Amino acid sequence: MNRNEITLQKMFSMIVEELRENGRWGTAHIYQATLNVFSTFNNNQELPLRRLDQAVLKRFENHLRQRDCRWNTVSTYMKTIRSAYKRAVDLRSAPYTKTLFEHV
Repeated sequence: MNRNEITLQKMFSMIVEELRENGRWGTAHIYQATLNVFSTFNNNQELPLRRLDQAVLKRFENHLRQRDCRWNTVSTYMKTIRSAYKRAVDLRSAPYTKTLFEHV
């Protein structure tokens, strides 16, 4: 991995920091919770955004369901990841993949 390459975890951290600076504590909490759960799922390994694909997202979804997370919780985490991904695309830090979240 390139040192300058942005990871999903770094993107989440940047967003959480920005939200906290703006006093959006509830939204920051959701992003932080998603970061924590995804990091646990990924064995605390950084995931470059270019490697975020449907297979990773489906494994994460299955991981959440095996932890007995309800579908509403799974949906919240996936929407949060999608939001972080879209922000990274807007910043040109991630390649755009139209169907990335299609089957999760």
